[in-house]
Amino acid sequence: MSVTMRSAVARDELKLKQLFLNCFDDTLGFVNMFFEHHFVPENAIVAEKDGKIIGLTFLLPCSAEGKLCYYIYGVCVDPAERGMGVGKELLRFAIDKAKERGALVLLKPENKELFAFYEKVGFSPCSYYREEVFAPGEKAAEFFDISEEEYLELRNKGLEGKNAVIWDKESIEYALSHEIFFGGRVYRYRTENEEGIVLFIRDGIKTVIKETTASREALPAIVAAGIKVFGGEDATVLFPSDEGGIPYACGIGFKNLVYLNLMLD
Repeated sequence: MSVTMRSAVARDELKLKQLFLNCFDDTLGFVNMFFEHHFVPENAIVAEKDGKIIGLTFLLPCSAEGKLCYYIYGVCVDPAERGMGVGKELLRFAIDKAKERGALVLLKPENKELFAFYEKVGFSPCSYYREEVFAPGEKAAEFFDISEEEYLELRNKGLEGKNAVIWDKESIEYALSHEIFFGGRVYRYRTENEEGIVLFIRDGIKTVIKETTASREALPAIVAAGIKVFGGEDATVLFPSDEGGIPYACGIGFKNLVYLNLMLD
C-alpha cells in the first residue's frame, strides 16, 4: 500500500512520541519537553502506511522578513521504512503546507554535507556564520539570571535591523530549555557601557558563545566572566556572516540572508 501524508490529530501524540524515541537518541524527558511546547497537531506532518505512522516532521512557527515562517524540525522515518523516499516526501508535503499558508520555510541541516540533499527539494543556503576566538579581558562582565521574557525582549531589541528570525515566547522558552538541557548557560550580562544577552554552549572542549547582543568591545569582558563558569582560556564566538562564511541554515522564499543563531540543533 502507498504511503500517505497528512496533518496529525491530537490522538496521534503517543504514537508520535514513540516514533521520535525510535528515531533519535533522545530521552523520554527531552521528548516530553519538546511535545509540551511544540505539539500543535495541524503543524505536525505524518507519513502513514497501512494505518501505521512511519514518518514525522514539525512546522515550528516564527517570523522573518516581516512574514510568517515555518522552521522544519525533527524529520524522522521509522528505521524499518527507510530508503523509500519517505523523508523526501515528508519534506515536500511540509513545504507545500507552508506555502499554502503564505509562509517562508527554514531548516538547519545536521551537517554541511546535507545542504546538497535539501537543495534537491528546493532549499538554498540563507544563513551563514563565522567563528572568531576571543581572549578574556582584564575586567569581567557581571552575569545575572534571566527569564524567557527578558531574553525575548533584549534579543529583539539587540537584533533590531539585522534581519533576524523572530521567535515567540513559547519558542524562546523551549529553545533555552533545549540549550540548558544539553549543558548550555544563558545570562543577562552587564559591562560598564552596555547590557544584553549571552548564550554559552559547549562544543567538545570548546566554550562557544552561540548568541549574544554584545558589541565587539564588550566581548572580552563577557569571555572573562564565561571562563569563570566554564573554565578554559578563551571562547569561540559565532557571528552572522555573508556567503563567504560557513553555511548554517537553508530556506525557501527568502530575499536576503537571515540571522539565525538561536536555533534548535
